[in-house]
Amino acid sequence: DWAITGVQLEVGEYTSSTIPPFQHESYADNLFRCWRYFYTLTPQGGVVANARLATGSAITTVRSEYLIQLPIRMRSVPSLVSSGTASDLYCYGLSTGSPAADGVGLTAGASDSGIGVYLTTASGYWVQGGGAQMLCTNTDTRFSFNAEL
Repeated sequence: DWAITGVQLEVGEYTSSTIPPFQHESYADNLFRCWRYFYTLTPQGGVVANARLATGSAITTVRSEYLIQLPIRMRSVPSLVSSGTASDLYCYGLSTGSPAADGVGLTAGASDSGIGVYLTTASGYWVQGGGAQMLCTNTDTRFSFNAEL
């Protein structure tokens, strides 16, 4: 076995005195470049059941919306890729129960730096204009945003 690391290929012809210096890249810089194309929202508090994904507000009595600020500008407006089913998401409004979501999607006006996500329920659970929280009911629930080529 042999392993090699720290290799940099350069186009052109160089001598030992004209070769460019090795370009070291930090983990953070590399991660930010990756997030330009794909970002996964992980639950606040770690990957545990019933952890909060986002907070938002009730737009109507059956729909709540959540603004998710992305950590870096994505390459373009991303599409939403969610794991699990809508029933894996748990909505909680003011003084109400905790219904499962019937629908999940992106709101109008999404941009490359902030995404609006909506959840709908079968009947009125929210007080319009009140606060709402989106929780995941299991550790497999994820929202991912895809802006790949």
